[in-house]
Amino acid sequence: MAEYDPRVSPWKLSEKDFPSTAGMIEQMKFLLGYAVLAPSSHNTQPWKFALRDGGVVDVFTDLNGWLRVADPDQRELNLSIGCAIENLLIAARHFGFDPKVKYLPDTNDSDYIASIELKKSGFDGSIDNSRQFKAITERHTNHKNYERRSIEPGVLQFLENNCSEPGISLYLTINAEFRQKFDDLIVRSDAVTYSNPEYREELAYWIGKGVFGTPWLISQIGRLAMAYLNFGDMVVRGDEAALMSAPVIGVISTTTNSRINQIRAGQVFERVYLCATSLGIGVRPMSQVCQVAEHKQELAGLLPAMGNTPLQPFLLGFAEPAKEHTPRKSVDEVMHSMIYL
Repeated sequence: MAEYDPRVSPWKLSEKDFPSTAGMIEQMKFLLGYAVLAPSSHNTQPWKFALRDGGVVDVFTDLNGWLRVADPDQRELNLSIGCAIENLLIAARHFGFDPKVKYLPDTNDSDYIASIELKKSGFDGSIDNSRQFKAITERHTNHKNYERRSIEPGVLQFLENNCSEPGISLYLTINAEFRQKFDDLIVRSDAVTYSNPEYREELAYWIGKGVFGTPWLISQIGRLAMAYLNFGDMVVRGDEAALMSAPVIGVISTTTNSRINQIRAGQVFERVYLCATSLGIGVRPMSQVCQVAEHKQELAGLLPAMGNTPLQPFLLGFAEPAKEHTPRKSVDEVMHSMIYL
């Protein structure tokens, strides 16, 4: 067997390798190969899974991936796990399952995020969601500036139609006034976060672990530089350049800022990612605004859905695809100790 390469091996999934004649545990484990390709803040991959006979996947929080400084209320952690759940559901439907999700199934275990029951549906799910399924292995976060190309209104309508959930709002805008105010929020949020030594130390820790795919030596140099130098001005320039080149700004918000809705908002965000990817459109999260409480409140005031809580701002646009992926843990690495209950 070839050696596992965290930057290459996870994306070599092929649907033709689905173990259709194997037992349910092996089939569920194959599906988890798609779940682990989900995006997460700083690529911390804060999820664990357990598999149960009878076709049940249990999803847990891995608190080792919790950004305690940048994400004290676990908003981004819940969004990230929601992205992984969405990948799992899309893959399950593609292979003919009818997944049923129960969120927060045990009130006595706050790390137990969801229980997903998989039953054969009796129909070919590959027809309805083939575009999103194919995009799972193609999706990446695009940090490059965008091309001078607009996104057609029909495409934005397609995204809104395919990325909606009760209680979760998707707002996509090309409005110049909104852009100007959002840019101001980005600049101020970058200044606040990068002036915090604890924030920089936390980011430095993850850079040092190589989560962004840089070689070991570069990661260690980056870790030391981030911990002791304030890169706020440089980050602001990069974020402003991306924002000014992006044809569309998006915000996912919720009517009720509950933990379940944060998870579900993550599912919607991953759907946006996958639908956009299938159309050749890049997505870039702009989470810093929601990391500063007063700025998050200001963003809420800019949304047309009055009273909604913003959870995930992002940019959309056409850009050159990234040539390499960021590292991913193997399925075996994200298995909970409770596997095969």
